[in-house]
Amino acid sequence: TEIATDPSADPQNRNKAAPPTSGNVAPVTVYVYPSKGKIFDYWARNTYGGRGQMGAVLRASWQTWVNEVPEEWGAGADGWSRRFGNAWLENTINQTGLVFMSAAMHQDPLYYHCSCTGVWPRTKHAAKLAFVSRNHSGDAVFAPPKIISPFFGPLVTRNFIWPDRFGTRNALWSGSTFFAGRIGWNILREFFTKGEKW
Repeated sequence: TEIATDPSADPQNRNKAAPPTSGNVAPVTVYVYPSKGKIFDYWARNTYGGRGQMGAVLRASWQTWVNEVPEEWGAGADGWSRRFGNAWLENTINQTGLVFMSAAMHQDPLYYHCSCTGVWPRTKHAAKLAFVSRNHSGDAVFAPPKIISPFFGPLVTRNFIWPDRFGTRNALWSGSTFFAGRIGWNILREFFTKGEKW
């Protein structure tokens, strides 16, 4: 009787390439939870990199020349500089809060591009990732850190740096604008940057 054998058990077959798959089949990628180094790099890029700097410039410019707030800081270069530093500090606190809260909840804070095609599906994916993260298995889970962290920075600055007439109520409004900005930034990087796909 002839006994069927597993070709992989044959030493001569061990290093042979697997047969090619159909061109219509997408390659399967295995999710790996990011290392501490990768998460630190993500934090640094979003704090000191282009996103953090651009966001601080836009916020400082808006608060200086469009909606002068706080008025006590003036509308000149000194006022703009103070607002830039304040916006950068808020973003740094927000990003740090996101990373630490995500770690505590065993969630992945990184952004992953959509493997889908089409403007609307990709836009929905980008907006969804303002509310959703991946767990250690790579599954989509509700992400409180992404929703709560935008309020950390404004709560600190409005209560300890800005003039006394500002406080928690104004911080909640500012945190809402940070959260809206996160959705907008997700959409921008979905279409104009490259990165790992979901």
